[in-house]
Amino acid sequence: MIIMKERWIGIDEPKRSGDDESYVDSLRRGLEMTFLNKIFWQTFDIEIPENELVADIGARDGRYTPILNSLGNNRVIAIDPDTNELNKAILNKRLKEKDAINKRLEDTTYNLKGSVHTAFVLNACANNDRNCFINALSEVLTPEGQVVMTSAELSKHQNMFGKLRDGGFNVEAGQLWSSGDEDIENSFPHKWLLVAKKIESSISI
Repeated sequence: MIIMKERWIGIDEPKRSGDDESYVDSLRRGLEMTFLNKIFWQTFDIEIPENELVADIGARDGRYTPILNSLGNNRVIAIDPDTNELNKAILNKRLKEKDAINKRLEDTTYNLKGSVHTAFVLNACANNDRNCFINALSEVLTPEGQVVMTSAELSKHQNMFGKLRDGGFNVEAGQLWSSGDEDIENSFPHKWLLVAKKIESSISI
C-alpha cells in the first residue's frame, strides 16, 4: 500500500489545448511552478545544496533540463540513449554538449559512480522499472542522494514505488497535479510523484 503525501496538493493540471508544442509548454510551466516552489521541497524535506551534480535521466530533447538548471548553482547533466533527441537539446540551446551523455543510465555507472546528488526521472517509461535501472540509480547517487520521479499512470507509479523501496530507498509518494473530479486512475503526464532517498543518507553515526 502506498501512503500518499496529502500535504502536497500540487497545482491544477495543464490543459490540453492548441498544438503539441503548446501542450508541452504548459507541462513545462507546470513543472517549473512546482520545482521553484519552496513548499514542494519543504514537504518532502529535501534540498539540493549548491555545487552538486544533478541528472536529468531520460532527458530526451531537453525540454525540462532548463528548469533543473534554474534550481541552483549546480551542474545539470542530461542522460539519454537517443542521439537524435539529445542533439535537438543541444541545437535548441537547452543543453551544452559537454553535459550530454548519450547512453543508458546503466552504461554510465563506472564514470558517474557516487557523484549525482539528485536524479530527476520525469515521466518514467517502461524501461525505468527494470532492476538494472534501479541498481544503476543507486550506484550513481551520492550517499545523500535522492530521486524525484514522475509518472503518468498510477500502475507505473505503484510499481516504481515498490522497485525503489526494494532497491534500498526510503520512498514517499504524492500527486503532482490537482485533478479535480477526474478518476484517480486517469493517466496524465507527470501526474504521479515519487521522492526517494538512499537509506544510507538517513543513518547517523
